[in-house]
Amino acid sequence: MIVEVWLFVASVVLAGWAYSRWCHNYWSSRGIPTPPYLPFLGHMHRQLSWSVPRWIFFDEVYYRYRSARVCGLYEFFRPVLMVTDPDLLRNIFVKDFDHFVNRRPFLSEKGSIVNDMLGNQAGDDWKSLRSVMSPAFTSGKMRGMFPIICDKADALVSVSLKEAVKKPNVDMKHNFGRYTMDVIAACAFGIECNSLVNEDAEFARVADQFFSFSFIRALKFTLLNLSPKFYRTLGLKIDPPSVKFFTGVAEETIKGRKAGQRRGDFLDLLLDERAGQDHSTPTTHKSSTDINQSTTRSQKLTPASNRTTIHESAPINDHSSTTYYLNTTDNDSSVTNGSTTAKNHSTAASSKKVLTDRLIVAQSVLFLIAGYDTTASTLAMTSFLLAKNPIHQQRLRQEMQQIVEEHGNITYHSIMEAKFLDACLMESLRMYPPASFIERQCTKTYKYERLPFGLCNAPATFQRAVNRVIQGLDNTYAYLDDIVVASNSWSEHLLQLRRLFSKLLTAGLTINLGKSTFAKDITKPFVLHVDASGTGVGGVLMQQRGEEVLPVSYYSYKLKPHQRNYSTIEKELLSIVLNLQHFAPYLQGARSTTIFSDHNPLRFLHQAQFTNQRLLRWALYLQDFNLEIRYIKGSDNTIADALSRVYEVEATPSITPPHNDVLLPEPQASGESCDDNLLQEIEPALPSKITSSQLYKRLWKKCPTTTTNTSKACQGEQKRMQPATCSNSNHQTTR
Repeated sequence: MIVEVWLFVASVVLAGWAYSRWCHNYWSSRGIPTPPYLPFLGHMHRQLSWSVPRWIFFDEVYYRYRSARVCGLYEFFRPVLMVTDPDLLRNIFVKDFDHFVNRRPFLSEKGSIVNDMLGNQAGDDWKSLRSVMSPAFTSGKMRGMFPIICDKADALVSVSLKEAVKKPNVDMKHNFGRYTMDVIAACAFGIECNSLVNEDAEFARVADQFFSFSFIRALKFTLLNLSPKFYRTLGLKIDPPSVKFFTGVAEETIKGRKAGQRRGDFLDLLLDERAGQDHSTPTTHKSSTDINQSTTRSQKLTPASNRTTIHESAPINDHSSTTYYLNTTDNDSSVTNGSTTAKNHSTAASSKKVLTDRLIVAQSVLFLIAGYDTTASTLAMTSFLLAKNPIHQQRLRQEMQQIVEEHGNITYHSIMEAKFLDACLMESLRMYPPASFIERQCTKTYKYERLPFGLCNAPATFQRAVNRVIQGLDNTYAYLDDIVVASNSWSEHLLQLRRLFSKLLTAGLTINLGKSTFAKDITKPFVLHVDASGTGVGGVLMQQRGEEVLPVSYYSYKLKPHQRNYSTIEKELLSIVLNLQHFAPYLQGARSTTIFSDHNPLRFLHQAQFTNQRLLRWALYLQDFNLEIRYIKGSDNTIADALSRVYEVEATPSITPPHNDVLLPEPQASGESCDDNLLQEIEPALPSKITSSQLYKRLWKKCPTTTTNTSKACQGEQKRMQPATCSNSNHQTTR
C-alpha cells in the first residue's frame, strides 16, 4: 500500500512538473527572452517578496532585457508580456489603443461597489461610462473646484509653518498625505475632513485602515488576480469595512445635494452631467438592483477575467487567427473563432451609460483610491528635489511671484501657464513615478508594425515575410533583406525589376539605394585599375561595353598610420585586396577580371613563395576570384594614382597669410625651390588679395612635380622633362 501511495505521489509531482514546463515554455517557443523562473511559481516569488519591493524586480528586468524591446514573465502559469520599447508603447497607448482598452479586472464579491468603478469596466461598458464622465473633467468645470483646493493649500502652509516653529524637523510626507485627504474628502465626498488640524478625524482614520494591507488581504488579492472564478466560488470578500463607510458618506452627500446644497466639487459635476442626460435623452433610470444585474451579466459576457496582462504595455496575441488571448488556462470567457458571445450585447451597451447614484458613489471611491497616495508621493518627492536643488527652487519661487504680480493672486489659468512648475512636476514623476508599471489587456489580435530583431526568431519570421512578398517572381532570391535578381538579357532584367518594385511597393517595403547594386552583367569581363601611395589606395572598376571600356565605380581609401609603414609591395598588394573587397558584389562570380597595377612584381604573385605571413594571407584571399594581373606604366595609370593621392592634401601644411597682404613664397636656400624664372612668371599674375589654396594651385600647375611638402623642392626646369624622383618622408614614386 505504501508503494502505491508513493507511486501516486510521484506521478502527481511528475505530471505537475511536466505541466509547469509546458506552460513556462510559452515565451521561449516564440523567441521572447525570459528571466530565470521557478517551476510552478514562475516569477511570482519575486513579485510577492516581502523583503524586496516589486518595482525593484521590474527595474532589474527592464535594464537587462530592454535591448530586446519585450520580455516574457510568468504569474504562476499565466504568461505576461513586459514591453520596454518606447515606440511600441506609444502605439499601444495611442495609435492602437482600441486593442488595449481593458485593464486587469479586480472584481470583488457580487454587489460590491468596487465592481462599478471605471477601472473595472471593460469593452463597451468602459467606453459608455468614459464618454459620460469625460465632460465632467473639462477645464471650465475643473476650474470650479479650484477655490476648494486653494483653501486646503492655505491650511497646509499654515500647519507646516506652525510645526516648523515647534519641531526641529517637519514630516512633509505626512502633511502632504493629510492635505491630499482633505482635498479628496472635500471634492469627491463633499465633506470637511480637516485632517491637517484634527489627527483623529474619522474620515482620515478610516482611510488609513483602507490603505493598510495585512497578510490575509494580500493573499486574497493574489488569489483574486490569479483565479477570479475560483475566488468567487469560495465566496471570499476582499472589501474592507471602510468601503461601506465611504459609500455611506457619498450617499448622504448626494441626498443633501438633491435638496439644493452645492459646492462646485466632483459630486456636483457628476450630478450636473446626469441632469444633462435627463434633459437630453428620455432614458428610464434603472434601480440599483437592475444595475447590479446588468453589470453582472455584462461581466459574464465580456472575457476579461483571465486575459493575459502586460506590465508597462499590452500583451501580444498568438499568431493564430482564432485565439484572442495569450492565456488559455482558467478562462471563463466564451470565445468562438475569434468572436465573443458578447456581440449581441454590444449594441445595447453602445448607448451612453446612465449615471445612477451607485455609479456616482463608485467613482467617488475610485477618486480616493487613485488619487490619495499618488498625489501625496508626487508632492513629497517634488519638495525633496527642490530642497536638494536650491537654484531651481529659487527659479520656481520667482515664477510664482511673477504670477502673483501679474494676476494679483494664484488663479487656475495662471497655474496652467506656469511652465517651470509643470517641468518640476514632470521631472519628479520621471525620477520617482508613483506607479512602477501599467497593465493592459489585449482584446483583439495585435501585430507588430516594426519587427523587433532582438527576438531570436525574428530573422526567420522576416525571411518568411520576404519570401511571401517575392513569391511568383522568376530567378528572384532573398536572404533576409538582400534580394538578388538574375536575368538572361537586359530587357528581361528591366521587366523583372519592375515586377519586384511593384511587389515591394504593395508590401510597404523600401529600398536603400546606397546599399543596392543594379545591372551587374557577369558575362562580360571586368577591368580593375589599382594603385597605392604613401597616404592611400585607389581604384577604378571598368567593364567592356562593345568596343569601349567604360567606368563602373571608383574607390579610394585612406591608409591608417601603421599601414603607411608597409613596404612598397605590401602597399600595392593591399590596394588590390581592398579594391576586391569593395567591388566584391561585382567581381564575385564574374567570368574574368583583369587587374592593372604599376608594380611589376605583382604579375608573379601566384608563383612567388612568401615568407611574409601578411602577403601570404592576402595572396590566399585572391584565390576566390578569377583574376589576371597585368603591368601598366605609372603614367598610364593616372585615375587610380589620383584616387590614391586625394588624402595627400590633408598633409599639406596650412599657410595663413597676413591680412590684406599678398602671399608670396618665402626665399629658400639654393636647390630647395623652383627656379627664380618660375616665381617671376607667377608674381605679375597675382591679384591684390589671394588665398593660400589659390596660390598652391597655381604653383602646382607651374611645377607639377612639387610634393605635398612645400619646403621640399622639385628639380630644376631643365630636369623636369626627364624622369626624376621626388621623395618625401612617406613614399617614393618614380615618374
